[in-house]
Order: sequence, then structure tokens, then C-alpha cells
Amino acid sequence: MIFFRYALIIPATILGMFIGNYAFPDNMQAHVALTTGLGILGFFYPIIRLDSIIQDRQREISQIFPDFIDLMMVCVEAGMTAEQAYVKIAIEIEDFSKVMCAEVKILSAETTYFLDPKVAYDNFLFRTKNPFVKAFCTVVLQSIQYGTPLAQGLRALSSEVRQTQMGEIERKAASLPSKLTVPMMLFTLPVLFVVISYPAAVSIMEKL
Repeated sequence: MIFFRYALIIPATILGMFIGNYAFPDNMQAHVALTTGLGILGFFYPIIRLDSIIQDRQREISQIFPDFIDLMMVCVEAGMTAEQAYVKIAIEIEDFSKVMCAEVKILSAETTYFLDPKVAYDNFLFRTKNPFVKAFCTVVLQSIQYGTPLAQGLRALSSEVRQTQMGEIERKAASLPSKLTVPMMLFTLPVLFVVISYPAAVSIMEKL
């Protein structure tokens, strides 16, 4: 990451010099400002791109996680252990989410080979940074440590996760009218004003 941050400064600066030569041939201050700005953009672009990848990855995990919990619950109720369920789930969700499939495979390997299951679930949470995953790890670890029914905990967690997602959808739907206000004012109202006022304007022009 450090290498790419410093390496991108050079091509970004050269690109700024070429653009400045054509866009501002007689304005040295604008030329320098453009070159400096593109150089700074090249320096910060890897971080911006990395943040975008992380957000996309977390969004994909959040979208597929309710299905993961449902599959986990079905496997546990069928008599499978958690390790066996992970192997089955990884096969089932591979076509829907490559990211979640890879994470489940890593979790399956770590829970199989690590003596302490808490280490595996802590690593799973560290890689995903997802509140749903944190709740899932808590339910599974409580089941391992205290012997609580895992299927019952997963059923309650599945209901909670889906309610959370539904609340997020309702929140976005409620904020949609306010977000549409500005586009409507910029694009719909001027056209409507022209359509309404055009007959009156034609009538006035004919009378003149």
C-alpha cells in the first residue's frame, strides 16, 4: 500500500503536466495547481480505493448473512455439528457470494484445527468487522461454553437480523422523498412550467 501510494504520485503528476500544457498554456499558476492536485490525488487514491473495496465487501457480507444463518440453523437442526455445517454452507453459497464462501471456508478450517474455538471466531469477526457476525459468534461461543441450544439461538438471531435489515430498508424508503426533491425541482418543474406557460405565450404573441 505504501509503495503504490508513492508510486502513483509520479504518473499522476506527469498527467497533470500534460493536461496543464494543453488546458493552461499561458497560466502558470493554474498549471501548477492542476499538477499538484493530481499528484495529491494519486497519493490518496489507493486509500480511497481500498476503503471502497472494504465497504463493498462488508455490504456483500451483510446481504448474504441472513441466508447464512438460516442455512446454519437448518444444518444444526438436521443433526450436523458446526464444523460440518460450515462445509455444507460453503458449497451452497458459493454461487451467490464468493466473499462469504471464502470466509466460511476459512472459519471451517480454523474451527477444525484450532484447539480453542474462540480464536477461530475472533479471527472471523476481525476479518469481517460486521455486527451481525459479532452476534453470531457470541451465540455459537455461548452454545459451546454453556451448552445452550444452538438452533434456538440461531432462530432468534435470524429474526433479529432480518428485522434490522427491514428497518434499514424502511429508513431508506422514508428518506427517498427528500432526496427526490432537488432533482424534481431541477428537471421536472422547469419542464412543467414551460408546458403550462407555452399556450399562454403563443396566445399573447398572436395578439401582438
